[in-house]
Amino acid sequence: MRANYSFVLVFLLASVFVLARLPSASSRLGGWTPIKNMGDPHVTEIVEFAVREHNEEANGKLRLGRAIKGETQVVGGVKYKLFIEARDYGGKTGSYEVVVLERAWEKFMKLVSFKPVVKV
Repeated sequence: MRANYSFVLVFLLASVFVLARLPSASSRLGGWTPIKNMGDPHVTEIVEFAVREHNEEANGKLRLGRAIKGETQVVGGVKYKLFIEARDYGGKTGSYEVVVLERAWEKFMKLVSFKPVVKV
């Protein structure tokens, strides 16, 4: 009988450990998760891609200033929502919300949106 209690105790402790390690609801499939390291080289690559694609699509001449913050979402790849600052060639700085979809296993990136952020 004592062996059964030991088994139950071990099972409960293991369950608590596993549940504690599960991602939060916001980082599960479909939820947005904040990007902790905006200086990560891959995030920089995504931002540079977005500015380059925007310039090609809109015949623009923006230059990347800095990436401010961002989030990722897992949806048939990884969607990056990034808030950036960029300058035009006149030196005027603007804030933008950029969304890029990446499917790394296909070496695929697509600029989904690139819109100015209205400051309130």
